[in-house]
Amino acid sequence: MKYIKYLVLALTLFIGLKSVMAEECLQARTILMVGVGETKEAGIMPSDCDSNGTCCNEVGSYSSSDSQIATVNPFSGLITGVKAGNVTITATRCGRCNKISVLVVASTTEFGSQSITLSPKNKTISVGEKFQYDFNYENGGVRCYGIPSFTSSDASIASVTSVETIENTRDNGTVTGLKPGKVTITVSSCGVSDTATVTVVSGPTNPQTGSILSIITIITGAIALGLAILAFERIMKG
Repeated sequence: MKYIKYLVLALTLFIGLKSVMAEECLQARTILMVGVGETKEAGIMPSDCDSNGTCCNEVGSYSSSDSQIATVNPFSGLITGVKAGNVTITATRCGRCNKISVLVVASTTEFGSQSITLSPKNKTISVGEKFQYDFNYENGGVRCYGIPSFTSSDASIASVTSVETIENTRDNGTVTGLKPGKVTITVSSCGVSDTATVTVVSGPTNPQTGSILSIITIITGAIALGLAILAFERIMKG
């Protein structure tokens, strides 16, 4: 009887721990906009394997915080707008969960033509250097909602990360210099796009830093030469 009590207690703690873990959700950086009657895919299901390579082989499920505003197919993750409002869609698998905020509007055409802007417009980096683009997308005072995608005109010169789901979105728009040259980076979202230029150089990207390094090298060489001469003179006198 005593062992049964311990078993029940252990199961209770396990279920409680799993529940707590499931509540620690990764929130998407962006918001998904869906029109009433429109269907879009959530695309936020966590991987069935964690960072340690442990896999659970679960299918996972989706849920909506308010099905009167938007419903979601628990298996496919297809979201359908029901009426205007805000709702949170959550995907749970293997004790982990991701969630994304959804804005349901009467019609997506009411937002008119949106715009998206990359910053900076011109950037110079060295081979092996990384930086992440800032982007802003809006239509007057109304935001355009969607996960932006990035492309490079020549990925052999500079690559750029682009994700379609919320996992790893913190790295979205990160450019890496691979070899000297110039590329155009394009960002697209909500049917609009913008471009920026990245120049990759082999040396330091800051001329002042390069000059300082050169001066330090010259001074260090002069000191070493002076010490060598001093040592030689002492040997000759000795």
